[in-house]
Amino acid sequence: MADADEQYRLQLYNKLVSRTLITATGCWYWLGGKSKAGYGQMGAFGISQYTHIVSYELFIGPVPDGLELDHKCRMPACWNPYHLEPVTHAENLLRGESPYAKKKRQTHCKYGHPFEGENLVFNADGTRDCRICRRRRWRLKEQRERTKQLQKYEQ
Repeated sequence: MADADEQYRLQLYNKLVSRTLITATGCWYWLGGKSKAGYGQMGAFGISQYTHIVSYELFIGPVPDGLELDHKCRMPACWNPYHLEPVTHAENLLRGESPYAKKKRQTHCKYGHPFEGENLVFNADGTRDCRICRRRRWRLKEQRERTKQLQKYEQ
């Protein structure tokens, strides 16, 4: 897109602006077609493209190789280039709200024990665990098994 002539760049800009609502938060919300995930889509260069990528390339320049654009405003339909930041895919995932991202940002287990120092344990699959809670689960499991064995002999 960097070598697109000024006339075409102006047409792209006009197309973007004609289908936009500017929100109180400064987002340039795309009112046209959207992907299933809510990202704005428009026809550009004869193919369907995401509006935030078209906008970034119009105002800032090409997206660096190996990076993707993260919406700092957390609104996928926003195409304000100043709300976009080139980041790695891993960073973009961690900034999101998926269960994976929430788990990775977690600093304490659900019982309030910190995931740090001697209390931090890594499972074989790479997930983190709380040593205090792991011991508690092990003791409860052992207790259930002993109770089950005693009930078997009492019958």
